[in-house]
Amino acid sequence: MTSRPGRPALRMTLGRWMVAVAALAVVLVLGVPAVRVHEDVASRHHIHSVSADPYFSDWLVYHHETPYWPRYWSALTGRPWSDILPCQRGDGPRR
Repeated sequence: MTSRPGRPALRMTLGRWMVAVAALAVVLVLGVPAVRVHEDVASRHHIHSVSADPYFSDWLVYHHETPYWPRYWSALTGRPWSDILPCQRGDGPRR
């Protein structure tokens, strides 16, 4: 390995290789679930079904986008994302 004049050559010692591999592992561990959650279209929407009148069968069904961070943390920890959020009947989307 040749060095430029005035600068010593950077030597890749075992310790530096360990730091480089550890940094790459951290980037991959945090990045792969982020990409998977971002690309997962099926878990993006949460569906509400609200009865307009309890005596009739008229239902209002709407959906809203689920928050990114809970889906990311569940993917990062290896837990499955459950689409069941604690929404009460008729209270609308959570913000």
